Amino acid sequence: MKPLILGYSPWSSPDDCHPFNNVFNECVSLQDIQVGECDAIVLWGGTDINPKYYGQAPHTLTYHHEHSTRDKLEWMWLHSALLQDVPIIGVCRGAQLICAGVGGTLFQHVTGHQSTHAIETKDGKVYQSSSAHHQMLNLLNLPKDTYEVLAWSKNNRSKQYEDANGVVVVPDDFKEPEIVLFPKAKALAVQGHPEWQDLHDPFNQYVLELVQQLVGKEVAV
Repeated sequence: MKPLILGYSPWSSPDDCHPFNNVFNECVSLQDIQVGECDAIVLWGGTDINPKYYGQAPHTLTYHHEHSTRDKLEWMWLHSALLQDVPIIGVCRGAQLICAGVGGTLFQHVTGHQSTHAIETKDGKVYQSSSAHHQMLNLLNLPKDTYEVLAWSKNNRSKQYEDANGVVVVPDDFKEPEIVLFPKAKALAVQGHPEWQDLHDPFNQYVLELVQQLVGKEVAV
């Protein structure tokens, strides 16, 4: 059986690609392999994305780099994967990059997401997810048939949601997205940090099940 290869962005990633190395046989830096040779790619967490990638000016609290090599390379790898139908896993910043790449935007500043908290899945299960971000996926302007929110904050944690123009008004039934599937893009956006949690943590087991479904192959978890 052909080994499953995960191409990973070399920024802010553990050497062994934990926990995804329990799904894939090999983890190879995207600087050393072509996206089309991978069974999936993973984009990790880190500094904020330059808002120009989703058509906005920066918020005063957006910590981006104007001429970021990382932004340029990850944007290229993301779109290469989209064009070649290579599954994409995004963690924190990587989840936000996926959202921007498929036409969404970001809330450029939110509060209350700097510590572990409960998330609820569409199946009614509750997990404890690590959390360390001040930005968040904004799906409000995306067609509803292009994404599925698989998990959300059990209780909304932010006092308000802001972009460069100020406070964004959200619907009364708004739920803070934590894990989002973009089926047409074959992309899984995970706002939390599975790399910080133990393999056998229930949250990680849930995420790995979703990754297995994304890849569409029988693998041992």
